[in-house]
Amino acid sequence: MKRSLLCRVLCCIFLFGFLLGSYNGQLALWRDDAQLPWKVFPYPVATLPADTQRQLQQGIRIDNMEDLNRLLALGNSIARI
Repeated sequence: MKRSLLCRVLCCIFLFGFLLGSYNGQLALWRDDAQLPWKVFPYPVATLPADTQRQLQQGIRIDNMEDLNRLLALGNSIARI
C-alpha cells in the first residue's frame, strides 16, 4: 500500500472509527454500519494466520491507539506473506 494512502486511511480511522474484516476473501475496511466496505485491499485473507482469519470474520473494530497497534501488528503479518 502506498504511504499516502496508508496515511489517509489512518487519519480516517482516528476521525471516524472503522471495522476491519473480510470481503469476498480480501481484507476490507467498513465505516459506520455500511453494508459494503469503504476500501478493499488486495490481500487475500486465506493467506493470513488462522487466528487472524477468525478475528477478521467477526470484524476488528478500530477506534483508538490500542486498536491501531493491533491493526499494525496485523499489517506486519500481511507484509510477511
